[in-house]
Amino acid sequence: MIKLITFDLDNTLWDVGPVLRRADNELKRWMNESHPEVLMHYKPDTFAFVKNKISCEHPHKLNLPTFVRMQFLLHCYSLIGLKGVNLERHARDAFDVFHHARNQIDLYPETIPMLNELSKSFALIALSNGNADVTKVGLGNYFVAQYSADSTGKPKPHPAMFKEALDFVGVAATESIHVGDHQVEDVKAAQALGFRTVWLNDKRASRSCSPDAEVSDLKRMLGSIRQLAALHRVRV
Repeated sequence: MIKLITFDLDNTLWDVGPVLRRADNELKRWMNESHPEVLMHYKPDTFAFVKNKISCEHPHKLNLPTFVRMQFLLHCYSLIGLKGVNLERHARDAFDVFHHARNQIDLYPETIPMLNELSKSFALIALSNGNADVTKVGLGNYFVAQYSADSTGKPKPHPAMFKEALDFVGVAATESIHVGDHQVEDVKAAQALGFRTVWLNDKRASRSCSPDAEVSDLKRMLGSIRQLAALHRVRV
């Protein structure tokens, strides 16, 4: 019997590309008002330099979005001469501006109706490699928990997030369905633990995985989950 459904967030419940672009632009506007000189360093090549530095010094943190973003901001502000507590404060303030905007998202129209219906029958848990917060984006009422690369220290496809979700609800992987858009980080990672899986393939990508179900858009997701759950004696 299915008791738990886990959801990826970015590009599953909303399109993350526009969100990140808006957050970046909002941060740049804020920087221009507070320390315009930092903008000459807040550039893709600087970000690439910081990521390369992290890959050498802290390779296990390379895919932790909050850590990477903070290191980037610390580096940018250090280049305009800030140090110590002052450096930390300005980098943290800049991150807070970015993160606030990062949680101002445009949900797919089907997201809330789907989650509302599913939450009546199942425990829902969010599993994301990004650093969106389900409460801040307005979905906190539907999820009983959230795990991320930041909170576990292990991004998908590492099994840490999936195991945390199973332990939280106290169920087996065979009593769970995972929904996501990434063939490796979502489908293959979840299947390796015994989850049933639904793959959102809205980009019409060539299949390199074997999900239990595949949908081309979120409009078909609830029906697909209904069918999959019915195979395990659950009605939604």
